[in-house]
Amino acid sequence: MGIELIDTITPKNNGSFPMVNAKDVDVDGVRLPEKLEELAAGGNVESATDSDISNLFRLGDLTVSVAPRTGGQTVLVAPAMESGNMLRYLITDSDKTPVIVYDQPYVTANGWTGLPRNGEVSGAEGQVITVVEMTEQGAKARKAGSAVLPAPLA
Repeated sequence: MGIELIDTITPKNNGSFPMVNAKDVDVDGVRLPEKLEELAAGGNVESATDSDISNLFRLGDLTVSVAPRTGGQTVLVAPAMESGNMLRYLITDSDKTPVIVYDQPYVTANGWTGLPRNGEVSGAEGQVITVVEMTEQGAKARKAGSAVLPAPLA
């Protein structure tokens, strides 16, 4: 039967003193400083710079090409969409082009429409189409690109 020695520890002085010393932490039967040295010696510790971390959460680029067609335009997007993602688009006047932010949702309720497989859209000459590759779950932006629409063919 175990004996409970400490129920909780409440920091005082607004947490300005350490709650525990590393030398008092056990990791797989070894004290924490020794375990860290062991991991470092074995080359199993990886480090990332702030730049590395920022690049993990950076909005990727899409190349959006638009060709005129009768009654509208045909949109081509590169690179190919990643598995588990989808494409949505929004056509706006050039002064209302949205700023796309990584991991933010771009939902149909805000005017975003699924890009048809054939890429056919309809907009006026000079308007801007913004295409976002997003997760299927949550519609969160991963890549984006835009292009100016040419005049539709008559």
